[in-house]
Amino acid sequence: MKKRSLIMLLVLLFMLGFTSMVAAHSHVKSTVPGDGETVEEPVDTIEIVFDAGIEQATTIKIVDEEGNEVSLAEEKVDSPTYTAILEQPLESGTYVVEWTAFGEDGHTTEGTFTFSVAASVETEVDEATEEPVEGESIGEENEPAEEPQPQEEELPEEPEENKSNAIIWIVIIGVALLAVILFFLLRK
Repeated sequence: MKKRSLIMLLVLLFMLGFTSMVAAHSHVKSTVPGDGETVEEPVDTIEIVFDAGIEQATTIKIVDEEGNEVSLAEEKVDSPTYTAILEQPLESGTYVVEWTAFGEDGHTTEGTFTFSVAASVETEVDEATEEPVEGESIGEENEPAEEPQPQEEELPEEPEENKSNAIIWIVIIGVALLAVILFFLLRK
């Protein structure tokens, strides 16, 4: 009887330990700019919010449509939020962000998201150097225009997470079946 109880206890501990390890991985909750979003002004910051804690080693790589990597000026982690400040604002084009998150649980997760920019840096610089409109003096301060705030876009569940959940259930069912088989074998 003691042997059977010990085996059942070990199987149960294995099942509980395995599922808690897999369930603790960090996955993207939202991004700014959002996945698939088209931004109307140059982008100078990328923000990713994860659903679990992340470590300082979390990083991204931004690639433009020609395959050139965009330089980052600074990377900040305020768990669970990662922020990258770019050396230069992104001009019009499509960009892919490849992220690697180092979770507080010690596991690494990776993924990508894409967004487009539909404005160029030159356009914004030209607007800033325009001549004053008739009736305005050069020294006159105009009311600042309200800047549109980037919207966080909820990302759909990643397929990797769904696969992980399926694997967890397969392992749990397999271990449970093994426990039942061992129970009946040791019973005789």
